[in-house]
Amino acid sequence: MLLGLVGADGEPRPVPRADLLAAGPPGSAEPLDRILAIFAAAGLIEIAGEVCSLAAPALAHTWPRLRAWIADDREGLRVRDELARGARLWDEHGRKPGDLLQGTALASTAQFATTQRTRVGLGGPAQDFLAASRARDRRRTRIRRAPPRRPPCSSCCR
Repeated sequence: MLLGLVGADGEPRPVPRADLLAAGPPGSAEPLDRILAIFAAAGLIEIAGEVCSLAAPALAHTWPRLRAWIADDREGLRVRDELARGARLWDEHGRKPGDLLQGTALASTAQFATTQRTRVGLGGPAQDFLAASRARDRRRTRIRRAPPRRPPCSSCCR
């Protein structure tokens, strides 16, 4: 959960509470919310309204365990940040299909998100963005694989 509060560059970032809760496994929102409260009571994080952040930005650099997690999961953080950025743009532009991932970007991101063991979870908007990108790719593949429609013949099918 603490990795959700840092970017791929290792710098702290504010995150909507809902995104942190959505990044866990299904059905884990309530226990994760209790963990957030424990971290806040311990002074590790701050919760301002619905936004969470590290209580001290230096934690990402001075706490050896967190620093090691960041170093070990740098690629997961990068993929998460790219998905979050894409999801934000997709949402800001009205969720247009043209803003979804496609081609190599989709293939590599989807493969990483499904096969790599990582401590980094995807928040709700990033999950939605990736799911919509995959669905669009499946639709395009089905259309490409469909047999071509034959034009009517000129003699009897007018």
